Amino acid sequence: MKKQFISSLLVGLIAIFGLTQLAFADDAANTANFPVAVVDGTAVFGKFQPGIESELKKEFADQQQDLIKKQEELQKMSEKLDNEADLMKADEVETLQETFAEKQMEFQQKSLEYNEAYNKRGNEVFQALIDKVQKAAEQIAQEKKLAMVVQRGAVLYADAKYDVTDELITKVEAMK
Repeated sequence: MKKQFISSLLVGLIAIFGLTQLAFADDAANTANFPVAVVDGTAVFGKFQPGIESELKKEFADQQQDLIKKQEELQKMSEKLDNEADLMKADEVETLQETFAEKQMEFQQKSLEYNEAYNKRGNEVFQALIDKVQKAAEQIAQEKKLAMVVQRGAVLYADAKYDVTDELITKVEAMK
C-alpha cells in the first residue's frame, strides 16, 4: 500500500512537471509572437497642439482684448500720475491714485479669472484629445490584433515596422 502510494505520487509529480514544462514552452512561444506596436506620443500631440492653441486663442480672443485695453488704461493712468502729479492738486492726485489702485485690482482679478478659465478649457480640450488618442489606439490594436500599443519612450528599441504613429494620427483626425 505504501509502495502504491509512493508510485502514484511519483507519477503525479512527473505529470505535473511535464505540464509545467509544456506551459513554459507555450509561454516562450507566445512571447516570441507577442504582437506589440509603438507610438511616438510626442509626434502625436505635437501634430494637434497648434490646432488646440488656435482654438483656445479664438475662444478667448474677446477676453484677451478686454485685458489688453484695461492694461493700456492702467499704463496711461500710471504715466499721468508720474508726469502730471506735480501740476495737480493734492485731492486730484489722491483721487487718481485711488482710481488707479481700484482699476489695478480689477485688472488683476480679471487676469486671474481669464487664466483660470483658459487653463481649465485647455485641460478639457487636451483631455478630449487624450480620449481620442486612446480610442484610436484601441481601434488599431483590435484591427491589427495587437496585445498592446506602447509609448515609444517606454522601450529602448523598436523596429520602425512596429510604429503605428502615422496611422494613429490619421484615425484621430478622422474623429473630429
